[in-house]
This record gives sequence, structure tokens and C-alpha cells, in this order.
Amino acid sequence: NFFDLGGHSLLGLRLVNRLREIRGGNVEFTIIFEAPTLGEMSKLLEKNQADRAPASTPIIRVDREARRMRRT
Repeated sequence: NFFDLGGHSLLGLRLVNRLREIRGGNVEFTIIFEAPTLGEMSKLLEKNQADRAPASTPIIRVDREARRMRRT
């Protein structure tokens, strides 16, 4: 646990700022309270990343014959 190991608000800010630098995104300061262990924090960060991931772009079938006819 972050706090059991001597963590405090200033160290928490440093940790969150470092996570923001590494992940290139928004990491809320409250993460150290919501997930005070490394395992919990990792799971929460992965979940948040998955929630923010853009939806995949559907693959559109190309009619090759029609495309060839347009070229000629």
C-alpha cells in the first residue's frame, strides 16, 4: 500500500505526474486513494485506457472489378 510504505500527498503528486508523463494522458490524483497498491493501480490504469480506446474502424469491402473498370 502506497501510504503504508510512507507515501504522502507530495509523493503522491510526484507519482501521478510521472504516470502522466509516461502514459501521455490524464491520470487523476485520486488514483492513489482508489488504488493504493501497484497491482490495483495497474488494473485501474489498464481499465481506463481500454475505456478511452477509440472504437476500431470497420473494414470496408472493396469491389475490385468496379475499381479496375474505373482505372481504364
